[in-house]
Amino acid sequence: MVLSKSYRRLVRPSRHKKGLTVHPNFPSHWKQAAVTRYFRGAVIHADIMRGAEVKDITVLCEGKPLAANMLADIEGGKDYHLSVKLPL
Repeated sequence: MVLSKSYRRLVRPSRHKKGLTVHPNFPSHWKQAAVTRYFRGAVIHADIMRGAEVKDITVLCEGKPLAANMLADIEGGKDYHLSVKLPL
């Protein structure tokens, strides 16, 4: 049950249905996790890690920062790889 709630909190449709908002809200004792989500025919892979050197939540897609932690313009049939870094 904890995993399913955390999964829904991590990647969810944006308010305006224009994409997915990444909102990591995992239990503090989780140091890392990986999830896969299917959305509009696309596959979104997210690797989440906590680190002492991380000061703010950072979300990258294919190595590029996401504005407002939102993955927009999602194309069906494409794979997206997210890297999410959280402070301890």
